[in-house]
Amino acid sequence: MPDISKFFRPGSIAFVGATSDESKLGGRRFRSLVEGGYTGTIYAVNPSAKSIRGIPAYSNLLEVPGTVDLAVIVVPANAVLPTIDDCVRLEIPAVMLISAGFGEVNRQGKEAEVSLVNKVRSAGGRVIGPNCAGLFSHAAGINLGGATVPAGSIALISQSGNLLLDFNLRAIEVGLGFSRQVAIGNAADLDGVDLVADCLDDPNTSVILAYMEGWEEGRGRALFELARDHPEKKPIVLLKPGRSVEGKLAAITHTGSLSGEDRVIDSALHQAGILRASGIREAWAMTEALCRCPPVLGDSVAIVSDGGGHATVLADSLGLKDFKIPKFSRELQKSLSHFLPSRATITNPVDFAGVVESEPAVLPKAIDVCFKMGSLDAILVAGHFGGYHLIGGSELEGQEIEAAHHITNIKKKHKVPVLFQSIHADNPTKSLEILRRGGIPVFRDPENIAAALEALKFFPNLPDRSVPLSSAKVLSDQDKKRAIRICKSGGNKGILLEPEARKLLELANFDIPEFVMAKSADDGFEKYKEKRWTSIAAKLIAPDIIHRQRVGGIHLNVNGETSVRASIETLLKRFPAASRSKAKILLTPMIEPGRELICSGFRDRQFGPVVMLGIGGTMVEVVENVVFRLPPFSKDEPLSMIKELGLSSVLDNSNRQSSICINIVADILVKIGALLVELPILETIELNPVIVSSDCPRIADVSITYKKL
Repeated sequence: MPDISKFFRPGSIAFVGATSDESKLGGRRFRSLVEGGYTGTIYAVNPSAKSIRGIPAYSNLLEVPGTVDLAVIVVPANAVLPTIDDCVRLEIPAVMLISAGFGEVNRQGKEAEVSLVNKVRSAGGRVIGPNCAGLFSHAAGINLGGATVPAGSIALISQSGNLLLDFNLRAIEVGLGFSRQVAIGNAADLDGVDLVADCLDDPNTSVILAYMEGWEEGRGRALFELARDHPEKKPIVLLKPGRSVEGKLAAITHTGSLSGEDRVIDSALHQAGILRASGIREAWAMTEALCRCPPVLGDSVAIVSDGGGHATVLADSLGLKDFKIPKFSRELQKSLSHFLPSRATITNPVDFAGVVESEPAVLPKAIDVCFKMGSLDAILVAGHFGGYHLIGGSELEGQEIEAAHHITNIKKKHKVPVLFQSIHADNPTKSLEILRRGGIPVFRDPENIAAALEALKFFPNLPDRSVPLSSAKVLSDQDKKRAIRICKSGGNKGILLEPEARKLLELANFDIPEFVMAKSADDGFEKYKEKRWTSIAAKLIAPDIIHRQRVGGIHLNVNGETSVRASIETLLKRFPAASRSKAKILLTPMIEPGRELICSGFRDRQFGPVVMLGIGGTMVEVVENVVFRLPPFSKDEPLSMIKELGLSSVLDNSNRQSSICINIVADILVKIGALLVELPILETIELNPVIVSSDCPRIADVSITYKKL
């Protein structure tokens, strides 16, 4: 990863476009820089001023008397390129281009972006931007965002300046803050992946929150490998839009970003150990919880509520995320009954039936009793704590404050997180402030508690990343050359015919069912008889026929001399007479019917090689029950794919044959991934269907495409 230390720890900053006029972008950014506590040297660059905010101003960068580590450029787009030329001449190592009007506008703007980046990099420098909203570094006292930024341990990386402001306000409201912030804008040079890498190495950062709209080719894979392999396992929460067609189009319009297949993105991020948020509130709820709470190691939670509605909605949200709400033991229920009225529900969830609204001290008592259960992984409080005094009288405010103190003291004695949902979460009530200072997040909506709990469980329960990835090659160097020759034999069409595809897979030790090729009915029957086959499948193989089913090019359950001859003759007639000599018939034994899977692989523009497992056969285009992983991987990943797909009958490991099937399917998926990694010429590999019956899984059909030569 590149050295970008001069952006966050520069000894000097030159601000091109500095002004004292705060109605202008440069005025607001320059004010926040001057007032931010930066102790290095600041150079103001403005040809129309002698000094700005007491700092000497220079006509251009070339007049600056000292070395410049970071150049901040806030000038009209038509003035940017001459300024970039000055940066190159001075060999400035870090350039932050806040100016807009480039790749986000049109193709000419994109070309200008590429040109200026190439110039800066030719002189050893790097660029953040253009069209970015600034940068904040608490350690260096740098604030180039134009707004107040609270200090803390969250690193925020965003393609949107507005989201910097949004998360700033949320942090101020709940008493959290940032170690650094950076808006990457069009990311013409340094992108979100580069900045995440730097944040992982930053000792002042404990949690990384990122908003990314898309990645350039291969950069999704770079993020995946960074998060998977980096020794610093800091939590990364990613807000990535583009789940809908409209979201993808909006992302392209905003920064020119491209969004890929969303299910691939989901799978890749999860596999890498990155938690994806679905919205701004959820992203912040996850981040806040990670900053305040200990990890959640299991799935058992208790809910205590001053009303049934919020508890019910919370329970529903938790169930969707696979959390359990176990019934309390009789002993625990008896302890609660000592201070709760008989009308209260004490089984879990606990419903105080109104008593806590007049006696807030009941709440810490109930939480203390829940802790004594011993087997809970989290305790959740739902309702409107913090606002009891608004409906019951001002004298209750002191009691709520006292209850909040008791709750934080109880929580300190345990390593189990406590989270609150209160309809007053957005109001600055004293009792809720006490909870937050005591390490207890308070959220407005039940759904946000569920999201927060998901984050607390996600990171500590990730698979052991020390398990080595599969490094075994499926092709020797000699077989790799043979595989490439097989692809080249297909010419410039980019599609291998099935016999060649089968031969390529045999090089990688796939268990391919026996087959023969027939030129005519006589030839086919003689080979059928020689093999002593009974029921067979007959497939038309011809250069210009890719989708055989559309032309009736497959016959199944063909048995006996008459049927074999008739089938071959019928299939050959599907091809034009003038070029029929190019057509052949593939004959192969029928496979026992069973569950049909699709095992495939392809290249994603952003993430590179991807392996897919799904329900196969003719249903694959209708039933979107598929799962993805990025290779290379060990057998653990295919096993988790099988489980995720919900193949319960296959997963019955008490059955020895079932265990064999699982291992064979897993081996197929590992090999598909390895082939895509070892042979960059391959575009797609599709085994559909792979039939799992009482016999071992069998590959019934094969399709391979490759990059056109």
